[in-house]
Amino acid sequence: MRARAWQRVAAGVALLMAAAVCVVAARGVEIAARGFAETTAAWQRGVAPAEVTQPGVAMRLGERLLGIAARSDVQRAYGRYRLGLGDVIEGTVYPQTQARFRAVEALRALRPSLAAEDRARVDVAIGAILAEGAKTAGSQRTVQLERAAASFRRALDADPGNHDAKVDLEILLRSAKERAGVRGRPSPSSGRPPQQQQDPKGPVAPTANEGAGF
Repeated sequence: MRARAWQRVAAGVALLMAAAVCVVAARGVEIAARGFAETTAAWQRGVAPAEVTQPGVAMRLGERLLGIAARSDVQRAYGRYRLGLGDVIEGTVYPQTQARFRAVEALRALRPSLAAEDRARVDVAIGAILAEGAKTAGSQRTVQLERAAASFRRALDADPGNHDAKVDLEILLRSAKERAGVRGRPSPSSGRPPQQQQDPKGPVAPTANEGAGF
């Protein structure tokens, strides 16, 4: 009799635990699906999310059940990047540079866990981040643009039908050709002896090149 009683108690506890897990899982699926949809919509609009927090146990479980855990991590990494761009300190570009660096590192780490189409999307995002960062990269501008082009090419290798990768790579290469053409043209003053101009304020020390390196 006692053995049967203990079996009933154990069965009851197991049922309660299973029911609790089901409730948590159902709640997690709901939260994960809603969060993923809202973040996707914000990403498509180019809007920075209000905040980016680490998922709780229920949300992480829901993401795994829905098969969107890796893609959700990608969204959070990109969201932190968008938020970082808004962290402006007047007269500097350091916060934006740091946001780009962290985003690229996070996206590169997540890339291997994704399917081919999602890897391509991540590569497009990395390429766009690098291309944007090249604007303030100083002497590293050319290197940054080459890395951006390489990222777009990786996206096409993973998913040849990725329209964004094709367009972004074409624009990047066209801009590079235009810059090369401008550099190759002789300036209107070429061949003329240099003229000395007096600066009434006197010489000014050069300023540091902000953003160089990334």
